[in-house]
Amino acid sequence: MGGAPALRAQEVVQALPNPAAADLASAMRRLSANPDSVDSLVDAGEASLALDNVDAALGFFSRAQTVDPNDGRMLAGLAQVAVRRGEAVTALQLFENAEYHGEAMGPLAGERALAYDLVGNNGRAQRLYRQAIDDDPDPEIMRRLAISYAISGNQPAAEEVLLPLLQRNDLAAYRARAFALAILGKEAEAVTIAETMLPPRLAGRIAPYLRYMPRLTKAQQAAAANLGQFPSGSQIGRDDPRIAALGNATGDEPAPRRASGRGDERLIPSGPALASAAAREPEPAMATTRVAVEQELPPVSGQGAPVAVAEDAGELPPLPEQDAPVTV
Repeated sequence: MGGAPALRAQEVVQALPNPAAADLASAMRRLSANPDSVDSLVDAGEASLALDNVDAALGFFSRAQTVDPNDGRMLAGLAQVAVRRGEAVTALQLFENAEYHGEAMGPLAGERALAYDLVGNNGRAQRLYRQAIDDDPDPEIMRRLAISYAISGNQPAAEEVLLPLLQRNDLAAYRARAFALAILGKEAEAVTIAETMLPPRLAGRIAPYLRYMPRLTKAQQAAAANLGQFPSGSQIGRDDPRIAALGNATGDEPAPRRASGRGDERLIPSGPALASAAAREPEPAMATTRVAVEQELPPVSGQGAPVAVAEDAGELPPLPEQDAPVTV
């Protein structure tokens, strides 16, 4: 008679909870006792950002702003929200306001770097990325730096930064490399890497966008590769004048500006313009198609003068409908 089948022990791997969840729960308990605690509201906002809940973070930081509109941590939190939303002009002004009100910018170097990439100022972005990596070699910041190098046309530097991640079979690094090659005009090689190294469904989604990357401005390339935001057809190769002005800025970091005392302005920066008179107007919402791949891979990082759209654009495959956000 056959005995009962032997049972073999199998290793069970359980993902550790994100410590930010415990931080958020702690902040919420403190808020239940004191709803107007700026420290607790900012703690909740920062924990929400760590959990990638940008909308919740905006709510907490906005509530803190109504209590103390000049709190440096709150302003830095709003700046990070603006970066995640692709509102780079606003983000840079808010970072300046936060610094003016005493918030240390060192720990925020990676986020500020992305904001500069999102206006096409790759030189400043790369200096800040390297500063952030010196303090903490975070793979996401390394991928953003590689994308930034690609945008500025430096393929050897981009490959050097990605190499240790690729050697660890970091799938997000392969995605970053595909976008970097597409930005550098090597669309066919980029699509081949995506189709070879990425899950088939993801590769099929991003391939049409990889073929369009060389036609985007520097700012649009950064938004597409880092945030999954692709411009609508009418905006391809064209930047808002304020973004172009910031992308062309040179020299040292601008002096910080003072924030106003108003508490109802959420993401609209106050004080003097950051780069030009045009920056005094609220930043317009970006009309984009979202190339959302975050469910399958970690988000990857990676605007200058307008780049004309090539006349043979019709030879490329059509992009998906772009009047509303889509998941690619």
